[in-house]
Amino acid sequence: MHELLSPVFVRARNIPEAWYLLLKKLFEVDAYTYYPEWGGGADESGVCTNSRREFDFAVVQITHPWERPLCDMTPPGLGITPPTSMDEIERYFASYLLCPHRAEDEAYTYGDRICRQIDDLVCYYRTYGFEHVKGCIEVASPDDLARGKSLPCLRVLDFKVRPDREAGVYRLHLFAYFRAWDLWGAFQTNLGGLQLLKEWLVEKIGPHP
Repeated sequence: MHELLSPVFVRARNIPEAWYLLLKKLFEVDAYTYYPEWGGGADESGVCTNSRREFDFAVVQITHPWERPLCDMTPPGLGITPPTSMDEIERYFASYLLCPHRAEDEAYTYGDRICRQIDDLVCYYRTYGFEHVKGCIEVASPDDLARGKSLPCLRVLDFKVRPDREAGVYRLHLFAYFRAWDLWGAFQTNLGGLQLLKEWLVEKIGPHP
């Protein structure tokens, strides 16, 4: 016998609930615990004194991702600093995800790669309608591996439009694949920013042509 990877499945109503459920799950399952040899807290010599816990693979379905607030509003007085805020999520969306600019010392930004494709995605839906499964933005690049340690955690954004038969409208669904993320510090900012990107797309695409 050999040890198998164990996927985790979570269904949540909104982004804060998904965050809570995943944090809880991380200490309920036999998560992989390791000391990073590079990245993730290791110094230049490859030494890391802090361990990390990691899911083998996590699948998260969020049924009402538009619900506000897009992040947990931790009550004051608990001694816990919230890892993000609505202001931070809005900044992340506007100045990073939907911003094509990157500094000279940056190998990539999500926004640089998203903005190269976003207008074509909008045009695709406006021209060809919704009854297809062609809407996809690739954030990863074949050239990334050649750079060694500089790899984007967000790999692909896959969009699918489906009719909501109960409400009588079309809905834009987003499938985001991350190869890794900081569950405590980045999960809500990442998904909150992507929800704002999805809402922006809905406005730009408009009704079925």
